[in-house]
Amino acid sequence: MPSASTSTKLADANASQVSTLCKVGMRHQAARGVTAESCTAINAPASYNISVVSSTEWEDNSYSVVAVQTENECRMEYLQDCNCEAAYYQVGLCNKQRLPLRYGRRDLRSSNVVLVKVGQMTPVTRDFREVIGKGAFGIVYRGTMSNGKAVAVKRIERVSTDGERKFHTEMKIIGRTHHRNLVRFLGYSFDVSNRLLVYEYMSNGSLADLLFAPDKLLCWEEKMGIVRNIARGLLYLHEECETQIIHLDIKPKNILIDEQRCAKISDFRLSKLLKPDQTNTYTRIRGTRGYVAPEWHKNLPVTTKADVYSFGIVLLEIICSRRNMDQSVPEEEIILENWVYDCFEAGELHKLVDEEEGVDRRQLERMVKVAICCTLEDPSLRPPMRKVLLMLEGTIDISSPPRPTSFISSI
Repeated sequence: MPSASTSTKLADANASQVSTLCKVGMRHQAARGVTAESCTAINAPASYNISVVSSTEWEDNSYSVVAVQTENECRMEYLQDCNCEAAYYQVGLCNKQRLPLRYGRRDLRSSNVVLVKVGQMTPVTRDFREVIGKGAFGIVYRGTMSNGKAVAVKRIERVSTDGERKFHTEMKIIGRTHHRNLVRFLGYSFDVSNRLLVYEYMSNGSLADLLFAPDKLLCWEEKMGIVRNIARGLLYLHEECETQIIHLDIKPKNILIDEQRCAKISDFRLSKLLKPDQTNTYTRIRGTRGYVAPEWHKNLPVTTKADVYSFGIVLLEIICSRRNMDQSVPEEEIILENWVYDCFEAGELHKLVDEEEGVDRRQLERMVKVAICCTLEDPSLRPPMRKVLLMLEGTIDISSPPRPTSFISSI
């Protein structure tokens, strides 16, 4: 049994104001087929540590509820049941659950999330052998939870001061969110030599994988569904989340696709949390070339409209199934937003799409208008994401937009 020193406890923010004190312990079974009996066998190896999270509530998905007097009794119940991956203690009751834990809630001033020790993650990722993605700050591996559920484990390789700051930023932000169009965060590990983020596994990879593949992998209806998914995710971040969040790196690589072709926003390491009375922020340039809003380069305050601009660029890429910059095409087509507007003005939108996609012409014109509105140089002229979603759904009319100014074309 692990000693008290192996337990990690997050700071309890205002616990006295929380009606129920919830504590979550998590462990990984060293091998498949481990039974509850073998867990309590004499000399059975303790291959897990316990992490404790205070002031949180989770969806009640218990497979067993045991009446107990104290938290320690709940801990003992948890340790003696190898099928129990998480124990939720509420006064007088010990709720046994399996991972993943969902719909976490806590004090608004607390950013506590579930901790998973590094020793637990290594076995489920097969010693980090199955790579499913790479980014600027680390590699993503495929893993399997003890219940057989696939997960994605991001291992942060650059543990510089900047890398560690981004790691904590992502934890602070993703721990506050839950929406069907955001990649679900399951846990993380904080270790001297390892930084691990554990997410739900997205079987269809990123939007970039599907959109820019040599073979056309998305039909028009699938594209439109993905566009609406992204818009709903951004609307949640900007207006519906308990703390307003600006993502600041919306691009196809950061949009992941599940097995039902539902799009979910990922990668919050560059994001900014705004205070309740804050509408903008000054910060150095963040994001990816081609998706960065013009105001970044003018030393202007950044608002949620920076995400709206990036969304507009991604929408153009989705419509045309190509990147926003392409040196392999004729000169007048290299910068996507300029070429799209030229085609819009000339009434030649058919040039933007493949006839085989089964494109709805009226919907195509609507999508192009929305994209142009989102990529206007003046952020005050760009619509908020709530209005963007209404435009996409055809709920409101869209007037003919002015020509956007491409920052790329001026450098």
